[in-house]
Amino acid sequence: MLLETAAKMWRKARVTNANDNGFPTRTQVLSIPAYAGATAAQATNYALRNVAKVAAGAGNGKSGPNCLLVKPYAIGNDNVTFSMRVYGVNRIAVADSPNITQWRWTLLAQFACTASADTGIAAGHVLNTERFADTITLTYPTTAIASIQIQTNAADVAGWVLVDLLGSEDYEITFTTGGSATSCNALVKEI
Repeated sequence: MLLETAAKMWRKARVTNANDNGFPTRTQVLSIPAYAGATAAQATNYALRNVAKVAAGAGNGKSGPNCLLVKPYAIGNDNVTFSMRVYGVNRIAVADSPNITQWRWTLLAQFACTASADTGIAAGHVLNTERFADTITLTYPTTAIASIQIQTNAADVAGWVLVDLLGSEDYEITFTTGGSATSCNALVKEI
């Protein structure tokens, strides 16, 4: 038996870089927001990916990716700091109330990131003013777990994290500049 992993392209976690100094609040909603992170204001603009292609009232069992491979980056000087959260989003459905679907965010991981000299390119999707993080530290959960892997070297080479989605129907990545970076985002690959 031959097992293969589907090769996928990188895409941005948000269409527009986030510039919030502080994480937006994410808890629960009654209908899934239909936004794609098109503005920098995360508090009012969600960036859900709808990986399992579910709709309100649809049944369970939709398949989606197992993990996210994430390369965070920021605008600012070399060594600016910022933070990133990865959330899984799932429905809470009740058999006797099929028309009410409640969506709940679960914080899967949080990371502190330090930008490096490794940048994108002029006129590219990631610009030459956007610096990839070369130092990434897990800050939640407070102890390492098998569902999170970090590859980082602090030597001006883009680091990455691999986060297990734990069966999430959707996911969202949020950011805070921490008052250091001008704005931040990440490249994401669903695996």
